[in-house]
Amino acid sequence: MQEQYAHVRERAARVQGVIKRIDELLSFSNKIDEEVIVELIDRKAQLNSVLADYERIVSELQDLEGRFSRETINIGVSGQARVGKSTTLQSFSGLSDDQIPTGCGLPVTAVRSEIYNSKDNYALIEFRDEDSFIREYITPLVDNVNGGSDQALSIDSIAQLRTVSLPEALGDNIGSIASKSLASLKEAQASLETFVHLLTGRTEKKDIADIRKFVAYPTDEEKFSGNLVDRSYLAVNGIKIFCNFPSIDGEKIGIIDLPGLGELGKSAESIHTRGLENSVDQILLIMYPTSSSGYASTSITANVDQLRSVQPGISRRSDLIVAAINNDDTNSETAKTLRRDFESAVNNSQETDKIKVEDYCAVDEQSVRSLFHLLLDKLASSLPTMDSDAYSYVMDKGLGGIDGECSLLLDEVTQLANKIMKTIPLEDSYLDEKADELSKTLIYEFSEIEERRFANVGSKNPLRSKLKQQVTAIYDDNERRIDQGLFLGGESSWLRHAKGQSDYVNFFRNEAKRVRAEIVDSYRDVDVFYDYAIQELKDEVLSAFYSNTGRLYAKIGVDPEEATSLEDIARLIDELDAITRNEDFTHCFRFISDVSFKFSQNVFYNIYTSLEELHNPDANQELGGRGKSGEQKIEMAEKDLKRMAHEGNAEIRKRILEYNDSFNEFLYTCMTFFNDFLFRKDARTYERCVRALLKACREYVISDEEYKVDKELQTATKRLKDALSNKGYNSVQSKDERAAAIPARLHDGTSADEGKQPAASNAQRSNSDASENASSRRGEGANRNNSGYVGSYDQEW
Repeated sequence: MQEQYAHVRERAARVQGVIKRIDELLSFSNKIDEEVIVELIDRKAQLNSVLADYERIVSELQDLEGRFSRETINIGVSGQARVGKSTTLQSFSGLSDDQIPTGCGLPVTAVRSEIYNSKDNYALIEFRDEDSFIREYITPLVDNVNGGSDQALSIDSIAQLRTVSLPEALGDNIGSIASKSLASLKEAQASLETFVHLLTGRTEKKDIADIRKFVAYPTDEEKFSGNLVDRSYLAVNGIKIFCNFPSIDGEKIGIIDLPGLGELGKSAESIHTRGLENSVDQILLIMYPTSSSGYASTSITANVDQLRSVQPGISRRSDLIVAAINNDDTNSETAKTLRRDFESAVNNSQETDKIKVEDYCAVDEQSVRSLFHLLLDKLASSLPTMDSDAYSYVMDKGLGGIDGECSLLLDEVTQLANKIMKTIPLEDSYLDEKADELSKTLIYEFSEIEERRFANVGSKNPLRSKLKQQVTAIYDDNERRIDQGLFLGGESSWLRHAKGQSDYVNFFRNEAKRVRAEIVDSYRDVDVFYDYAIQELKDEVLSAFYSNTGRLYAKIGVDPEEATSLEDIARLIDELDAITRNEDFTHCFRFISDVSFKFSQNVFYNIYTSLEELHNPDANQELGGRGKSGEQKIEMAEKDLKRMAHEGNAEIRKRILEYNDSFNEFLYTCMTFFNDFLFRKDARTYERCVRALLKACREYVISDEEYKVDKELQTATKRLKDALSNKGYNSVQSKDERAAAIPARLHDGTSADEGKQPAASNAQRSNSDASENASSRRGEGANRNNSGYVGSYDQEW
């Protein structure tokens, strides 16, 4: 487990470091956006929760390591007080009242005992220290008293326990838990000198014959003798007893004997169930019906519910828990009703995961041995699955889930840190300096563009030569198309079009208008030359802006190397609107976006007379008179139409090439308007807008090397980013690797025959068929760590 421990420690340390740096950053809350502060506080709370989860995982890893490293199969014995747990254990282990005290009426087992089958005979007693005694024993009692009455007791040390004045009574209508807890506090205070010297935190070896006072409550005789009552058991955290189990010689079996449930309330019961977390492989819940009571009381069902929470990684509770009814001749009838009631209250609502219920008699050694034989036989088949469940629960659902959550949280904190870095206040003097510098630079750049355009006003448009080429090409094409069918794609096509007319005068006039429209439309292609020049102006303006504003183009989402599109300008306008909230500042860019120059619109009105004859032609009167055939009329119409078309086409070419379009003056005027809108109209507003732009987009406009910000806040933010920087959250193992590792780690394929196989005594053998089945199942890979201690349960009692 060392790799997993290192993994968790690294994660926990990094989370602690991040939390510490968040705390540092929160001290600058007056300089950070309020929404970011709220998110930081929320992430800190979530990270604290993750840190607690990692601490829990450490505990679970320790439990898991303990589960897989111990050399014994352990059965935990649970149940309420006075149900026969100790008697059951005596019958199985061969120990006496000196080691496992029994009694009638009051509970007698005072501490958690672990009893191991061994050739040796001794006990190891683990004593509490003063702090753990107060925390684990006194504090739950104080909580019970305060919670069940109007008292406000506080006992935080041995010194306080020695001197505190405990109330004689708690009032009226006081619950039993509070009353019993007060009595226990009084007993601990009165007997303090009998055990306080034992609160050393050490583990001591004792002879088995001398351990009764460390595991058992005092007898009635001792309580009422008038002497100081020895309560040494209060100093004991737990005891391990090593002795030979007469009925199971040589097997590595452990029995965990726990104090009875239901004695001191939920806090003490949680300590009881913690003793079952991964230190046991099977839980035996003992129930005892009296001669007059045979039902699954709320305390029994509550105990079952509490045991269901133990070892949550094990998927089937019925693999882990077995219930047993202590049934002797005096209560056989109520035992039957207890079984039925238990089935109804606990099992009937379960689909398949039903807890098995067995009958036995605690005072009958053979009955007890058969019960434990059944438990061991059951373990032989279910232990591999439970071990695999426990391992996967911690590694996949536990560690894997927390790692994923932690990674997401740290990514979110990284985003917040980046956001803070981008909004750390700039020094006012530095912001003013940079804003002034940028304002002047933009004025200079845009003024230079204006001056260049002014210098070109009196010069010839460089596009005129290209225009002449294009106009000549259009003219030549029109001449061809006029001669070849008046724009209808061929002489024969026009003749077919002209034949069969009833009124050649109107036909002639309509044809003239059609030909005029064809000629006009053909010259519209000259607009593309001016479109290119307009695009060039827009590119020049936007290039000057972006080349002096750092990486602002990245924030806008444009490529300054590409031609400027209307969409690019629109995105810039939207961003500037949101930052400056000033129409004049953004109007200049709207204006430059809308600039266009249509040559046809500027020149065609001047050549209108060139097409007047085609627009309103005088038709030859002979076209409408008699004496001419249809073919003759068609010939006359064609001749006149072609003459007018050729003349009009030639005149348009002449007028276009002679026309002074003043295009350079137009471009200069556009740039003048742009600068007027930007900075000439209101220089102060312009400067304020540039300052706002710089402040809002400083991470794009100002390089990191130039930053002059609040140094303390910047340092605190960088420390947080440093704490976040090496957060690699790769899983220690993939799920497939874990699945492959579990059999090798826990059940490495050693057969039962290769482990330890004590000879079975024929005198002890009973229920041989069940034994053979159990042995067969155990031979299918149920061994743990090559020890063979699972593989020999076929020995009979």
